Amino acid sequence: MAMTDEGHDDEHKLDATGAHEIELTVTEFTFAPDEIRVHAGSTIKLVFKNEGTVLHDISSMDFVGEAEAIGEMDMDHDTTMEGMADMVFHISAELQHSGKLLFVASKAGTYELFCSVPGHKELGMVATLAAAGAGRGPAARPRQRCDPRLGRIL
Repeated sequence: MAMTDEGHDDEHKLDATGAHEIELTVTEFTFAPDEIRVHAGSTIKLVFKNEGTVLHDISSMDFVGEAEAIGEMDMDHDTTMEGMADMVFHISAELQHSGKLLFVASKAGTYELFCSVPGHKELGMVATLAAAGAGRGPAARPRQRCDPRLGRIL
């Protein structure tokens, strides 16, 4: 993705038309939800809402696919890992702000998501991106029923 001096995209590789939107809210030191389920090949718009009191981001070192920030994004923050500049999946937001990331997982699999701000991953800011086989839209979690007499999920 090419960025202008003002931090805006000057070209978009991914098309947001028809993208499925998923909202991810962060506070100290959690992601909600802590698991995002999608279908590989589907275009997803991730709305990253920082409701915390400090800067947070969401990153993945093992994501396979394409991703690009929509709008402004501050890349000038400390991170805990080398190689962050080459990372495909990354979005940050200052406290009480939001960021948007458009992405397509090109390969089914499970990817670790984490906050790369120093110390945050170690404090539990970790989530999972689960990309199921090709399909359309976010993958639905199987509906679970609980039998109160047995005290377990059926």
